[in-house]
Amino acid sequence: MKRTIIAFLFNILLINVTLAQWHDSNNGLCGGYINVIYIDASTNTVYAGTPVGGIFISTDNGSSWTPINSGLPLKNITAIAKDGNNLYVNAWGAGPYTSINNGASWSAANGGLTGQGLNIMSLTITGGKLFAGAYGGGVFLSTNKGTSWSAVNNGLS
Repeated sequence: MKRTIIAFLFNILLINVTLAQWHDSNNGLCGGYINVIYIDASTNTVYAGTPVGGIFISTDNGSSWTPINSGLPLKNITAIAKDGNNLYVNAWGAGPYTSINNGASWSAANGGLTGQGLNIMSLTITGGKLFAGAYGGGVFLSTNKGTSWSAVNNGLS
């Protein structure tokens, strides 16, 4: 019995010590719920997309956060990608938006996307090509920074 109590107390102590290593750094974030995080290592900037508060930026490793939502029609951010000065986010149901001034203003980058194509779950960029994975809509490709998109689903079921 004594061993069981000691083992139990040891486990409780171990759990408390392990949990103590994390701390809350969501200063400025709406409730702290995060859909997506993007880190731009070249500028030491962190972006966080939230389900209700839009997109936030931190330039001090998450000690403080500032909303950067001017021009976004919806604030459920599900994807973030960056290529040079072009920052892309997806506003769920409205499709991708882009900013060339680090989020100070946004403009639509969803040319030709409709229906399920506006429900983007992921964005990635390679070789100047912007890919979007849509919930129930497949994969889309833009080679002109979101001005137009085409489905690239050949072979996907």
